Amino acid sequence: MGPQDGHRYGETSGLPMGCLHQGCDKLTMAYGIPYKGSKNKIAGWVVSHFPEAEHFYDVFAGGCAVAHAAMLSGKFKSFHLNDIQEQYPRMFVDAVRGKFKDGAAAVTREEFHRMKNTDPYVAACWSFGNNCRNYLWGKDIEEIRYVACDMVLNPSWERRFECYKKLMKTPGPLPKLDPVQRLKRLQVSGVPPVEITVTGLDYADIAFEKDSVVYCDPPYSGTDGYGMEFDHCRFYDWLRELPCPAFVSEYSMPDDFTEIGSISKTCSLPAHGGG
Repeated sequence: MGPQDGHRYGETSGLPMGCLHQGCDKLTMAYGIPYKGSKNKIAGWVVSHFPEAEHFYDVFAGGCAVAHAAMLSGKFKSFHLNDIQEQYPRMFVDAVRGKFKDGAAAVTREEFHRMKNTDPYVAACWSFGNNCRNYLWGKDIEEIRYVACDMVLNPSWERRFECYKKLMKTPGPLPKLDPVQRLKRLQVSGVPPVEITVTGLDYADIAFEKDSVVYCDPPYSGTDGYGMEFDHCRFYDWLRELPCPAFVSEYSMPDDFTEIGSISKTCSLPAHGGG
């Protein structure tokens, strides 16, 4: 997916082909959990062009925005969420099952660095740009912003009032509460009862059921892959051997993958149809 190419998808091997162009101004539904590179803004549009099937596979699930939209679409009955960083799709499933409906605690810098590698809520909601590595705020502003978040999130009304009094003594407007907005993203509702499986496999080790649709949002060619090496040639060869339709979000693809849709976001979505 790229800022110049827009969002595209396509398919080959004799399956139906088409092309769609659409802006993103009305795509306001929040899908998935906070995550770097999330397809939240275009997830509904992406899913609207998938065929129906028994099984849906999100091979690089990340924040599960597309999987979330797929669950709401009614097109699939069974969902398979895979990501090398398995904790993030598991957090999405926790959100679907109501784990965060009553809120969660504010997190200090020290707590963030102690817990970021073991708690996906801490890593995703309290990191800068959802990068899961660096604390959300600089040291010069973190104290007052933590207090503001604690005023909203703390279950103790006494503590909330203490935070309120401290904020009222602070000059200037109230700070933006990014973690609170991110927490709202975790309060997922409206997902019908569906079968969900979560795995942390290499994509090549996934065994696909019959009657499946596969969606892939790999690290983009020419980028750092979120800090991980990614062999795109190996990935393309794997796609060509799939027995079911596969849709891929990318800037560009090899010539034997046909573009069948684009959208003015930061992405392109080709697809390869299996036999």
